[in-house]
Amino acid sequence: GLIFSFDLIILFFTPKNMAPTKVQLFPSMEYNLPLAGLLLLVAALGEVATWLLAALTWILNNLN
Repeated sequence: GLIFSFDLIILFFTPKNMAPTKVQLFPSMEYNLPLAGLLLLVAALGEVATWLLAALTWILNNLN
């Protein structure tokens, strides 16, 4: 719920944060993304990582 609220707050401020931000993953991979979009992408990656960790924890606890 907290991460979803964070995403909604970012969406609310999206029109104010449309300045492009340079993202360089590797020296040959470079992208220009709006700051709000970049924050949404990072939040989504964090959510997926959290869900995977929770699933792994559930699996390891139920092995017994």
